[in-house]
Amino acid sequence: MVMNIKHLILIILLDYIIPGQSIKCYICEYNINYCKTPHCYNNYDVCSANQFASVLVPVRECPRNCMLKAVTNPAGIVLKWKRLCAPEDDLTRGFSCRIDYVFGARIEQCTCDKDFCNHTESIIMKNPRYFHLLVLIILIIFISI
Repeated sequence: MVMNIKHLILIILLDYIIPGQSIKCYICEYNINYCKTPHCYNNYDVCSANQFASVLVPVRECPRNCMLKAVTNPAGIVLKWKRLCAPEDDLTRGFSCRIDYVFGARIEQCTCDKDFCNHTESIIMKNPRYFHLLVLIILIIFISI
């Protein structure tokens, strides 16, 4: 039993320390200019934050990071929302977000380096590795008792 727990701890540590070569990212785009109603035949919104439907959005293996781009007008209406692979030269570690304003439009561009991190929450990118680290700490405490 103790040997199995040691193997489990080693696997969790390796998963936490050594990242994979590629990550899985959601790939989709919504652009309000393509339609005049929220229920367009060819452009139903399953991509923007309020309408995101992960079961309907394709997933792609990306070489480095995931990206999320959002453009909203001054009234807060989503004009464009895009989830994609970040450029290969993007070296972001963890999560990084940049917000610019161009002609009154808010342009938010976020990059992250974990599987499915370009999910709904653009500001709070969840990190599943923290769960593994928590399990590891609990196992160490349990074994020490």
